Amino acid sequence: MTPEAKKLLKDKHELCKEILHALAKRWYVCGEGLNESIEAFIKEHTTRDWKILSSRDVDGNLWNIKGNGLYSLRQIGSCSAEYLLEGGYASIHSVRRSDGEVFKVGDMIDQGKIESFRLLGNNEMEVAADTPCSVNLLMLKYATKLKPLFKTEDGVDVYEWDKYWLVNQYFEIITAHTDNNSKHFVLDPNTKARFSTREAAEQWVEDHKPAISKAQLLNAGFSTQAINDILKK
Repeated sequence: MTPEAKKLLKDKHELCKEILHALAKRWYVCGEGLNESIEAFIKEHTTRDWKILSSRDVDGNLWNIKGNGLYSLRQIGSCSAEYLLEGGYASIHSVRRSDGEVFKVGDMIDQGKIESFRLLGNNEMEVAADTPCSVNLLMLKYATKLKPLFKTEDGVDVYEWDKYWLVNQYFEIITAHTDNNSKHFVLDPNTKARFSTREAAEQWVEDHKPAISKAQLLNAGFSTQAINDILKK
């Protein structure tokens, strides 16, 4: 419950009690859902803890909020978030919480990767976060961004459950995964580099793997010191 709702219940609890009794009676007589009526009452007396920054429509276009509070797409024009969402034309892509934290689809939080956002009837927003094992639902106000475990050579952050490719001391490319113990992840000292794609790892091996052996250089007349200097480069 938001601070506004708590204050309303504290300052005007008798009024709230009367409203709930009236709603309950109306539900009994008319068959209307009491929960929906209570949600509507709470929504009317609370403010949102978040703001939608952008939505993505069914064609993949991103609608970004403008200064006038509407969401714009050049070839179509501007409209409200309610029109986009309630009409089923778009889904929420990014939001800003009241503490300034921005969340978007694809971000990693403690519960997994954000798959979607959903508006609830009491001015709350729900987040669906996906892991390889399950889909977790939580309120946006409880979401905490997950810190990356490390950054790959090609500049991509790696989180829990992510797949990546490493190059070992023999210049072999190995597929690796972080797991549920990865918060205590210890890097193998024999790992030369880590990448977000196999293609990036292959290119690195091509650029860095020695094309000639020490034995071949010795046979060609190079000194041991000269060979070591060459291999270090």
